[in-house]
Amino acid sequence: VSVNLADRDTSALVKDSTITQTNTTENKEDLIGKEDLIGIAAEDSSNNIAVSGAAGAGSKAGVGASIGVNVIQANTTAGVENTGIDAKSAELDTNARQNTKLINITAAGAASKGKMAGAFAASGNAIVGHTAASIDNSAAVQKTVESAGEIHTDAADHSLLVNVVGSAAIAQGQEDTTAS
Repeated sequence: VSVNLADRDTSALVKDSTITQTNTTENKEDLIGKEDLIGIAAEDSSNNIAVSGAAGAGSKAGVGASIGVNVIQANTTAGVENTGIDAKSAELDTNARQNTKLINITAAGAASKGKMAGAFAASGNAIVGHTAASIDNSAAVQKTVESAGEIHTDAADHSLLVNVVGSAAIAQGQEDTTAS
């Protein structure tokens, strides 16, 4: 039996603050064609691997059983909350990415000289949680979000779940021919 349990939060949050984008040049023409970016990003790219195996052998019967489980509680958030933003020539970008990989390999085998052999293998993966990007000024005191560039919020879950399961059982199946 192989079990992986994980609980994690990945976040990038600017809260109850003020963001002011400033330029170091006096000449506004120097800024033409140049992109500035105010970015808040959170990414979870963790890998979880479970490997389990079992074998059973016997003269009359052989039994092998194996179970592998990955259960991950994962929240990934990026955001701006109750924050004034003054970005005269910049873009504002909040970006959250969930790129977790769960890989589960489970195998079982059984062999017997008798009539009975059984092998059982089971595998399961689950990710529970959320991925979110936001700009939220819902507090009692509203603050201004001002940007001359584009404002983006982007959240994506590109998680990968892989289960590989195999089992085999072999029984020779010879009858007992000795007299009792």
